[in-house]
Amino acid sequence: MKKMLLSLVAAGCFVLPLSVYASDDIHDVSIKNAMEVMPEKVKNKLGDFKFYFGKDSKPFDYSAEGTIYTSKRTNGVFKNYQKSCNWAFYSALIDLKEQSQAAGGKGVADIESNWKNNPTSSEDTYVCGEGLLMSGVALKGVIIK
Repeated sequence: MKKMLLSLVAAGCFVLPLSVYASDDIHDVSIKNAMEVMPEKVKNKLGDFKFYFGKDSKPFDYSAEGTIYTSKRTNGVFKNYQKSCNWAFYSALIDLKEQSQAAGGKGVADIESNWKNNPTSSEDTYVCGEGLLMSGVALKGVIIK
């Protein structure tokens, strides 16, 4: 019984500090900056695929083919929130590209942040959720053909 009590106290001492530092901060991160610092391997993966951010951002000659969603997370431990948020953003863009291409799309328009199913439209920033261990980005957009 004593060993069990000691184990519970020890576990509590470990978990309590983590919960004190736990956070769920929301950041508006610059799309322009994220694109400028994008690593070559991500640029190569995205190629010349088209992304249009913000409400009503689609090109004039397009055909809308449905809405697609993505939500990506990345390790945020010991990282600047901008770096970890950008990695989640890059993963989300790659996923949007793959979903769009699978449906025959040539781009994604009307891209909005969709963190916790709360749509936020901007041509300049995306929303990133930052917690103790992870950073995440959720996006939605319309497939264009």
